[in-house]
Amino acid sequence: MSNSPIGKLNQRYLYSVILILIVTLVIIGSNVLFTTSIKAQSLPMKEQITQMVTRQARAWENQDAQAIADDFAPSAVFIAASFEFQGKPRIKQAALNYFKGFHNTVVEIKRIIVDGNEGAVEWTWRDQNRKSGKEGYAEDAIIFKLENDKIVYWREYIEKKEIP
Repeated sequence: MSNSPIGKLNQRYLYSVILILIVTLVIIGSNVLFTTSIKAQSLPMKEQITQMVTRQARAWENQDAQAIADDFAPSAVFIAASFEFQGKPRIKQAALNYFKGFHNTVVEIKRIIVDGNEGAVEWTWRDQNRKSGKEGYAEDAIIFKLENDKIVYWREYIEKKEIP
């Protein structure tokens, strides 16, 4: 570049353009990294919740009260129909009491919705009363919340139906 006033002006202009380009690339790069980080964080939570819901369904089918309780926080609340159980030991005992009266439980997950650390699941539930042999069927919607990878709130809305 020349030492003339016009050459110095063009040089300053060129440096300004280069600086603006560098700043723009840094901002765009930061935004891409930030967006990717958010997507990476939300995907594992969705997978984690899907795995938890599946574990719960299989644990009920397998009459595994310990596996059911393992997903709950120590002070969790479990509400189903007109029953409310607070704390992991009571939730486990509720499952054991259910298993005394029912077996052949089949849970079919219809859909899972995830919103951060909260979610909902729709599933159907079939079981058989041990004494009467009568089969039961229900459609169930559940709202839940997780903290530190454990269920702290689980609320079921159960609609008993005729067996299809």
